[in-house]
Amino acid sequence: MKDITLLFCLALAIVLGVTSLDQTLDRISDDAARRACHDLPGFYTSIETATTAAQQQRKPLAIVFGRREDPKTQKLKHDVLNSSVVNAIKDQFVWAYLDLDLEHNKPNTSRFDIFDIPATCVVNQQGKTIQHIQGTFVPHLYVRQLQRTFNPPTPHPTPASASK
Repeated sequence: MKDITLLFCLALAIVLGVTSLDQTLDRISDDAARRACHDLPGFYTSIETATTAAQQQRKPLAIVFGRREDPKTQKLKHDVLNSSVVNAIKDQFVWAYLDLDLEHNKPNTSRFDIFDIPATCVVNQQGKTIQHIQGTFVPHLYVRQLQRTFNPPTPHPTPASASK
């Protein structure tokens, strides 16, 4: 009987320890996400909050998807998103940065068809993705892609439709 009681207490201690460790790791992960986004001032880290802000401000939402340790994401954050060229148009959008190292952000990859990072999705007021920018661009090319949100390219007429 003593052995069973001792095993029960040991099992309980392990379960409580694992639960505490899990909560601590979540807290560390959230802190790391805040630090990772600290170099992107003004960016929301919650898709729900960013969507609400975009609707209230009547602006498109630019959602940047990345990972903390990904070199391409770091290049995008430091060389492109913090560039003077992008800063000149930042107020035309509400911005969010979703760290895909965080479990609660992962469902958004299928929602926005993200297959590789970094990626930026521009979402309109109706919640429809109207622009998908894949990869890291030099700042002026990134801005050109973002500006297509306001001036989408016009389709060229095909020979069949031109003759009608």
